[in-house]
Amino acid sequence: MTAASSTERIGVLERLTSSTVFAVLFVCAAWVLALFLLLGLARLPLSLAEALETAKPNAWPMLLLPLGGLAGTIGLFLTTRPPKTLAGYWIMMLCIVIGIATSIVMAGGLMSTVVPDEPLLGAIGVFTLVVPVFAALGRVARLWRLRAAAEGRPQDALPLIFLAVALVEAACAIAIGVHLGIAG
Repeated sequence: MTAASSTERIGVLERLTSSTVFAVLFVCAAWVLALFLLLGLARLPLSLAEALETAKPNAWPMLLLPLGGLAGTIGLFLTTRPPKTLAGYWIMMLCIVIGIATSIVMAGGLMSTVVPDEPLLGAIGVFTLVVPVFAALGRVARLWRLRAAAEGRPQDALPLIFLAVALVEAACAIAIGVHLGIAG
């Protein structure tokens, strides 16, 4: 197998995220998340004033959630085209990582507050937060494949596999923390 033919193969994640069904799910999730992102960004000055006035321990991290969502949205828009420079590539990857981390934190917080009371609503919320994570990973896989093809080297799927394993481990740690928080 030559290097060109190995880079032409589309991976499972890229194939999944480029399907029509996933595109419809992503658009639905994006509309819901865009509404909450705009509300969070609009409330940001009020949250900043509240954090400065009170000594609540969770006031400052709550300020970072809308900014992390904005960074993730910027990262998703940056993945529509391959970056031209190495700096653009690293900015795109940083935005994607911040967005994925924000989505994992939001899913963990949603599971700890909503799932015990309303499991269906919590499942829908977590699903809405997970869809953009898969979209981002699929777009990054596509960009890695295109970059490997442009450089004439075989595609390496190990970084994406390591990233997926790290995400699953983070989700498990959040689930364990939520379970311990509910039980204790």
